[in-house]
Amino acid sequence: MADKLDDLVVIMPIVGSPGNRTGKTTCRRDTRTKLSPSALSIGPPATATATGNRGQTSAPVDAFQTKDGWILVQVVGDPLYARWAELMGEDQWITDPKYANDEVRGNNSADISQRMQEWTGQRTTTEAIESLEAARIPCGEVLSPQAALDNEQVAAMNFLTPIDYPGLAKPAAVARMPIDFSAINTAIRHRAPILGEHTNEILDSLGFASQDIESFRKEGSI
Repeated sequence: MADKLDDLVVIMPIVGSPGNRTGKTTCRRDTRTKLSPSALSIGPPATATATGNRGQTSAPVDAFQTKDGWILVQVVGDPLYARWAELMGEDQWITDPKYANDEVRGNNSADISQRMQEWTGQRTTTEAIESLEAARIPCGEVLSPQAALDNEQVAAMNFLTPIDYPGLAKPAAVARMPIDFSAINTAIRHRAPILGEHTNEILDSLGFASQDIESFRKEGSI
């Protein structure tokens, strides 16, 4: 589902691009900004009860508290689950009928999340992530909004551009388009205007004389 989202995001600029008429413009989707597949996976039946961050179609898929923060873990499929069970020291869970596949693990996700929470609660975020990565289990730290903005990966992607804006004490971080074109500049070129800042310029470009614009202003039309 997540891979299809990339396709859908790319289709929109391709269809609207001048290159759609000339055949010269190419488009590249920055997959580093791709949404987590856990947020896009096929959901449970409409009759299911909400379980917060805990997934319902596989397990463990949840947010877990560590000694000094939180992490997200997503285990989908038998190979990943087997590695997770071995890491937990619960090898018998690999053959337990209650956890035989993603569907039944989703049905028993509370038990699995409880076991995972016991494990993460004994470790710092760094320790938990290092062990999970060594076992090749998808995971990541839960960041605050500011920590996400300051994250070194976000900085390396140049995804945020500091922009000065009237009234602000310091530049605001503004996200650029996560789509690049071979012949179109999609970088942020200037800040958003304040109310009415470009009214005269726009009306002038439409052919209105300066006296007409002033008349519009006196009438309250603009």
